[in-house]
Amino acid sequence: MSIRRLPLPVPVIYDAWAASGRPLVEMVGGDIDVVHVTTTMVPSARRPMVVTINDLFPLTTPGQFTPRGVRLMSKGVERARREARLIVCPSEVTAEDCRRHGFA
Repeated sequence: MSIRRLPLPVPVIYDAWAASGRPLVEMVGGDIDVVHVTTTMVPSARRPMVVTINDLFPLTTPGQFTPRGVRLMSKGVERARREARLIVCPSEVTAEDCRRHGFA
């Protein structure tokens, strides 16, 4: 498996994803079958996306994060809610948090 990276600093990529959803994962990943996201910094993709949500701390305890972190992670959670084909939660507590925050 090859690893490819966007030629931009990670903070710039996170800001771009939060603002516009660009760049798409496929721009660096090429011809992929599925996108598996393991953080609340959720990109946009044309391919089916699976998102693992370990917690919703940016929503449930925003005081633990910087305002920028809350903004970026909250946008990612919203993108996951809108675009993910599947949400994976490692615990029933997290699954219940997701249900309370609008995940079906």
